[in-house]
Order: sequence, then C-alpha cells, then structure tokens
Amino acid sequence: MNLFKASSIIGLLFLFIAVRYAFALLMNIRAAKKSGMPYVVRLTPSGNPFWMIFGNKIIALLERLPFRWVGQFKRFNLHGWEANERHRMYEEHGDIVLIVTPKGNLIYVGDPVAITEILRRKDEFRRNTKSRKMLDIFDKSLTSTDGPEWQRHRKVTATSFTEKNTELVWVESLKQAQGMLEYWTQRATAPIRSLQLDTQTFTTNVLAAAMLSKPYKFVGKEDPPPTDDSEEEKIAYEYREALSVILENVIAIMVLGKKVLQKKWMPVKLQKAGAAVERFRDYAETLIEDEKARIQSGSQQTVPTLVNLMVRACASEVKSGTKTLTESEIVSNLFVYAFAGRDTTAITLSHMIVFMAAHPEIQDWAREEIHHYLPDQDSSTWEYAKFAKLKRCLAVMYETLRLCHPSVLLLKVTPPHPINLDVNGKSHLIPANSAIHGSLSAMHTHPDFYGPDPLSWRPSRFITATEKSESGDIFAAETIPADTTVDFLAWSSGPRACPGKKFAQVEVVAVLAKMLYEHRVEAVPEPGESVLDAQNRLHGLCMTVEQKAIFNMKEPHKAGVRWVKC
Repeated sequence: MNLFKASSIIGLLFLFIAVRYAFALLMNIRAAKKSGMPYVVRLTPSGNPFWMIFGNKIIALLERLPFRWVGQFKRFNLHGWEANERHRMYEEHGDIVLIVTPKGNLIYVGDPVAITEILRRKDEFRRNTKSRKMLDIFDKSLTSTDGPEWQRHRKVTATSFTEKNTELVWVESLKQAQGMLEYWTQRATAPIRSLQLDTQTFTTNVLAAAMLSKPYKFVGKEDPPPTDDSEEEKIAYEYREALSVILENVIAIMVLGKKVLQKKWMPVKLQKAGAAVERFRDYAETLIEDEKARIQSGSQQTVPTLVNLMVRACASEVKSGTKTLTESEIVSNLFVYAFAGRDTTAITLSHMIVFMAAHPEIQDWAREEIHHYLPDQDSSTWEYAKFAKLKRCLAVMYETLRLCHPSVLLLKVTPPHPINLDVNGKSHLIPANSAIHGSLSAMHTHPDFYGPDPLSWRPSRFITATEKSESGDIFAAETIPADTTVDFLAWSSGPRACPGKKFAQVEVVAVLAKMLYEHRVEAVPEPGESVLDAQNRLHGLCMTVEQKAIFNMKEPHKAGVRWVKC
C-alpha cells in the first residue's frame, strides 16, 4: 500500500509538472503569435539543469526508435542545436526568430548587421549576466558582471594580457607542439583518435606556463604518467590535474555547487570534482600571496604570468586609492581564463586538424607561407615577431571558428521597457526584459556575406592578394581582415571583446606552424572506404556539434588521422 501511495504521489507530481509546462507553453505560443515575429516551438525549457545534464543522452536513446518525429524534436531540443542549425533556420523563417519554450520566449538574431547593432547599443542590449553566474564557482568575475562592477574587473584583467605574456605563449606553444607532435608520430596508436584529449593537454600546459609559470612535459593519452618529478613539480601537476577535473565536470559543478559535490553520498567522480575546486583555490591563493610578498619586498622583477600581472595591477589600483579585486575575485578570474582558454582553443585545434585532414590542399597552401617566413626548421629560433607574418595560418583559424565556434551565442537582455531593432530594413518591437541571442553560427554562414558556399571550409576566403608588394614578395602582398568585422565576430567586439583573443591566436598559429613544417595530417579510411570517402566523412564529423559546457565536435573519436613526414 505504501509503495502504491508513493508511486501515485510521484505520478501525480509528474502529471502536475507536465500540465504546468503545457499551459506555460500554450501561453508563450500565444505571446509569440501576438508579437508578429516568426517562431519555432521548443518543447524543453532552455537552461533547465536536468535537460542540460541528461537531455542529449535522452535524445540519443530516442534516435534508436523508428519514429519520424524524433528528427524534428532533436533539431531544436538537442543541447547545442544552434551550432548545427547555422543559418538554416533563418533561411526558413527570416533573420529574427522567436524560440518558444515552456520557460519563456527567446529571441534569436542571425543577421550580421543587426547583431553588430545590438553590440553597439550596449546600454540597451546589456549582458545576460544571469546566464553566466553559473561560472561564479569562486566569486564574481569579468564574465558575470556588468556596469561599474564589470569595469572594475575589466580594468585589472585587461592589463594582464601584455605583449611579454603573449611572447611567453608563443615560446611555450612551440615547445608543447613539439611534444605533441612527437607523441603523435612516435608513441600514439595509429590511427590517432584522441585529438581533442591531446589538444586539451596542450592548451592546459600552455595555460599553466602563461598563467602560473609552471612548465610541463607533454603527456599523451596513452603515455604513462611521469614518475621522476621533484616535489615542486608534483605540486604543479596537482594544479593541472585539479584544473582538468574541474573543467571536465564543470556542468555538474555549476548546476550542483561544490558543497553538494563534496557530500559523501555523491558519486566518487563528483566528490573528486568538489575537492578539485578547493585544491585549485588553495594553489592559486598561494601564488597570489607569493607575488604579493615580492611586491612588498620592493622587487620589480617578475615573470610576466597572468596571475603575477593581475596581482600587480591590483596593487597599483590600491596605491591609487581605487577599489580593486579581492583575492577570491582574482581566483575567479583565473578560473574564467582557464575555462575560456583551455577547451575553446583545444576544440578549435582539434576541429582545425580534422578539417586539414579532410582538405589536404590547405596544408600545402599554409606550408608555403610557413617555410617562407621560417626558413630554419629549429623552432627554438623562431622569433615571436614572425607571428604577425603568418596570415595564412591565422586564416585557417578564422575559417575554423567561422564554421565551428565553441561559443555560438552572444547573450543579451533588453531593458525593462520595449525597444526597437531593425532587421533587414524592418523594425521589430522587442518586449521589455527579453533574452536576445545573437547567433555567431548563423551570421558566420550567412549567404549574403559568405556567398554560395558558406558551409565550405575554405580559409583562402579570408586572404586578399594585391598584384605585388613593393618588395615583390607575394606573401607580403597578401592581407587578412581584422579579427572583428561586421560579419566576423569570433572574439566579439568593442570593450566586450575577449581579452585573451591574441593569446589564443598566437597559441594556434604557433602550433600550426610547428605541425605543418615537416609533416602533414591525413584522413585514415575505415574498412571499405576510399581516401575521398574518409575525407568527406571527416568534414561531416567536424560539422556535427553538440553542447556540453561549450560546443564540441559530437564524435571526435571517430576522426581517425595520422601524421606523416612530408
């Protein structure tokens, strides 16, 4: 009887939730019709923690069922659907579309001109800080604040990305690329299927050097862990391991919080994630205190790491009588740097490598430029100044981000009163307190800006060649547009632009130059496939994305590649 009562109560609870969601959905459909905007219905609530964690797994199970409706359900309910839609939804409905959900209606914009206008009107279209507060694992940060509070964070954090720090990134990226290439060509099992995991190791190591001045040997997925480290190195590896655990479990940490994760009744894996949060905090605070001690001693000498530069910027603010960041806010911003810099760059690198394997002619095109500007094969002699010369390499990064950006949406909210927004010459009245999403995946594949082949991976589209330069150098005659234009916003724009964009650009260009100098990457055919079939399959794998914490290649393990000497 008790079991019957319990099951009845649970059943009634689910029925109540279903009725409530259905009623809310109907009301929101009614509001969408009244707005006059084209709309699409999404059955699952956006931002629902349960759906964020389990939604894609549920859809994967549904796909095994022989029902036609599953495909349409997946189209807008998959966590990360925006990346796969690219410009398709906007071609069907127009460049502004309402997404109707049980939790509320979201406005999506796919027109580059309108998105640029949204970014320009920063006082009307403000940052959606509510959606970013989940990143406040340690404290408030640059990404979760707005107004004067954001300016306080921005003033300090922006000063940490200096040319000296970026030069450190260049040197360390070349070292790590050498280690990663040696692993792929000498020790990894062929075909290589661990690109995303290995590039995560690469970006974690570069971050460790540039953020905390801790060098690491590159250790591939199949390598045994190092055993002959000093005590200092072991502590440093604990930091890297803690950061890796946090980033691998970041959704659970953001949804549940570190205190819940540390409960004994939680799964062991999640308990470790909760403990990793505390280890990262302790380690970062130790480094902060070390730098404070150097400042107090009057030392002007410091390694130009992000943590050291941020601590010195805070000290300078205090001396001038300005309110600055607390220690926990410094830790929080360091975490945001790691969150934003590790996986975004690793995902971009893995996409880039798979795209190059699918399009080998691009490797030859980029290698011509690399050999022209870097004639010495010893990468330890490559000067940081050469980065600005490698425009084709940067174009490969641009094109990869254009098609497969790891952070697809620019999230904004409107003020507590209606405002107008022009899209393609038509004025739309945007309701008060609306969530409005600028879609990078849509604007970056808009046919009006990217022609008849917007879904083709063609880095040369970013290179413009004049007839000849004054010196007769054909490579010097080539130009590449700025990393922010009306139709290309891979790092956003204006004061809200990603402060670490040059950090990422230098990191990716360095690794590409090292990888392609003497090697090429090839698609490995599956049984029964031709080389062309394998290349086409790899291109398709790149274009199929799902969202975890950010937007990843859905099945990177299926992209088997090999590196061979040219």
